[in-house]
Amino acid sequence: MRRYVQGLVVLGVIAAAIGMSCRRNQPSLVDRNQPPETQLWYAPPDSSDYEYLVHMYWRGVDGDGTTPRYIWTVQDSLVEGEATWNPAASIADYRQGRITSRTDSVLAFTAYKNVAGVGVRKNRQAFYVAAIDDNGVIDPTPAVVEFVATIGRLPEMRFVVYPDEITPSPYRNRTPPADTVGMFKPFAISYHGLTTNGQVRGYEFFALSSTITLPGQNVWTEDLSDTLRTFSNVGVEALPAGVLRFAARCIDDANAESQIDAGQFTRGVAQVVVNFDPDTWITDVKNTYIKSSTAITEDIDFTDGVPDTVPFNSWTYFQYSARDDVRDTWTCSLTNPDKCIDFQVKYQVVTTSGNNEDSGWLPRNGTHDSDANAATDSNSVNAGSLDYTWFVRGVDENGTVDGTPPSFKVVGNFRPILHTSNMADHFGNPLNQAIVDTLTWNFYKPIGWPAADSLADASTGFTYEKRWAWTLNASGRDHDKDPDGSSIQSWRYYVFSNYTPGAGENPGSGTSWNLGRSGDSWFPSSSLNIMSDRFELVVRYNDPEGDDLMTRLPAYFNQLLTIVLYGRDTITTGGGEFIQSVYWDPVPTADCDEQECCGRFKACAGTGVSTRNTINTFAISPNGRATPKKTWSFFFKFVR
Repeated sequence: MRRYVQGLVVLGVIAAAIGMSCRRNQPSLVDRNQPPETQLWYAPPDSSDYEYLVHMYWRGVDGDGTTPRYIWTVQDSLVEGEATWNPAASIADYRQGRITSRTDSVLAFTAYKNVAGVGVRKNRQAFYVAAIDDNGVIDPTPAVVEFVATIGRLPEMRFVVYPDEITPSPYRNRTPPADTVGMFKPFAISYHGLTTNGQVRGYEFFALSSTITLPGQNVWTEDLSDTLRTFSNVGVEALPAGVLRFAARCIDDANAESQIDAGQFTRGVAQVVVNFDPDTWITDVKNTYIKSSTAITEDIDFTDGVPDTVPFNSWTYFQYSARDDVRDTWTCSLTNPDKCIDFQVKYQVVTTSGNNEDSGWLPRNGTHDSDANAATDSNSVNAGSLDYTWFVRGVDENGTVDGTPPSFKVVGNFRPILHTSNMADHFGNPLNQAIVDTLTWNFYKPIGWPAADSLADASTGFTYEKRWAWTLNASGRDHDKDPDGSSIQSWRYYVFSNYTPGAGENPGSGTSWNLGRSGDSWFPSSSLNIMSDRFELVVRYNDPEGDDLMTRLPAYFNQLLTIVLYGRDTITTGGGEFIQSVYWDPVPTADCDEQECCGRFKACAGTGVSTRNTINTFAISPNGRATPKKTWSFFFKFVR
């Protein structure tokens, strides 16, 4: 019979009665042994949360004997609310149970459940216990209680990296990984678990990469002292350059397991980079341009952080070097590891229209060689009308790149210069640009009166029209360093009402008046470096009382207008804008002492014939550079 008692019961009378009862020395042939009953109390209430450690109390009651032993077990939960474990009726249930002579115990219940790879800190548990009397009869109705065991937190793992197998370094979990070990050099990783649920009881470890197998991985062990894993990293056990992800987890008294984050690698994983980065630096930057068939070369100060402007279609030459890290072991050359350094370059550009371009690392099919006896090389870049940022990085023989590549900036194509700009009315009267001038016109008889339209007066049908004309002139030139034949060859202007100056090249806010070419695309110069454009203002109005009376002038009889003007260069001697990058690759000769390095041929000093290789050619539409904007304002006014 199952019993569950919540409070402590005074058992003195019952104990005395049991003590006085004895088995008869001559039992009756018809007297059969009665099974004991089990009582369980001081357990947590059914179906409520409880800590994973629970002090359980039980006892047995046997009317014709004693209960010297008990059998108990723990299951995840009842089956549909009903008890299913019965060691008196099932050999399998009996084998599942544990025999004890105690009547109480502090039990650690499983307060952890893995749900779809996520550790849950709550788990439903059922505790069964059945009394066994002095004749070995088991209570056929074990006492049982069901509740939810909980823990405050899951255990966690900590790692220590030994880059040289001797010196410990606390693991730093960062993205990208911060811990690095040498190429082909032994190292070690240790781990230990931390828990608030009693003590750690076991460990398991493995490599997340399927190509790496560690002795003893994927096996739980209770040897808590064996937590140091060594990596010989040589010969057949050599690790590839890149990130090694080593995972470990522990289990504690609550059967709770620490978690392994195999997605973001933030828990239970130590990420170690194999192979130190090479170090790259830029040594020299020069620019060469052609004027009057003469090549002129100038140094560029790439260290001040200020972008230097270079002429259109000029060549920027930059030299760079790299060195592999001394903490690596090299297979290319034991005496001169820098002989195996190669390079990649890339550019990021901003066009004059604001578009961005990133080339990616070039050459796109791999790397290009350094010279024969040192990790030094150079590159030459052809400039268009772009803002450039150039990067270069060394690549060692194992494919590891410099993670912090140096860079420098240049601006391609100088801005042209705007010399003069003026505006005159149809009488040839110039506008005073020094002050906010006022242009006035007499408002007299219209030039014509077209057929009635939507603006016609409903009573008379008359629609009057007047026209006033302006001429806009400008001149300038391209920068002296830009190629021979370059000039300002296109223009653009805006006419604004109620203009507010904007930032940079933006003409700003305000209502644009579509007068002449205002707001249109760039249009060609009238002649070399010269612009002259005529535009008209057409005013339509209705005045049924007669034009001469001027009783109803147009609403815009006194407007503040603003002109915003730009000139832009294009190159008559070039074929548009482009980027071209080349390098010189030395070719080895047959008598080299060291012909092959890292699976490919390297040049020897003073031998071979260099070849010119194009890394990339990037063509864009020729949009040139614009002059600084020229802005002036004037009032437009009608008078009698």
